[in-house]
Amino acid sequence: MSDDAAPIDAARRARLCNRRDADRVAEQLCQTTLRRMAVVRTTSRLQPYRVVDGPTADDGAVEMEVIVL
Repeated sequence: MSDDAAPIDAARRARLCNRRDADRVAEQLCQTTLRRMAVVRTTSRLQPYRVVDGPTADDGAVEMEVIVL
């Protein structure tokens, strides 16, 4: 198995899949697309946060919403 196909270890995943990074991605997408974005909490251990279009986000799971001013 090559290094590219190796699974990501837990420490690395924790660094890459954190709330701060999800917030940053949501802000960048909002600025680029000029659309509302939301960071939602998921039940997945592998992807604890996800960035979605703001209007489609489930209100109970929304951690942060980003809007264009």
